[in-house]
Amino acid sequence: MSSGIIEIDLKGMRTEEAKKAIDQELSRMSDSDYRLRIFHGLDGGINIRDMIYDEYTYGQHPRIIRVEHGWNGGITELVLKDY
Repeated sequence: MSSGIIEIDLKGMRTEEAKKAIDQELSRMSDSDYRLRIFHGLDGGINIRDMIYDEYTYGQHPRIIRVEHGWNGGITELVLKDY
């Protein structure tokens, strides 16, 4: 059973690896999941954070309605549904 929020840790990955991991996780998420919380880190994760905003905003993925900053600078969240 899912909580609706799926978490994925991408710290230490290159941006290409991170995008592949995000896409795989999005394809596995169920209809009851409404948010993908991505841990990318602050220092080395800046490139991943920028890639997330470039690749997943403005309707570039059919399931994602918006991208949000997480509760700290090393986290970004993809919102699939509002609750």
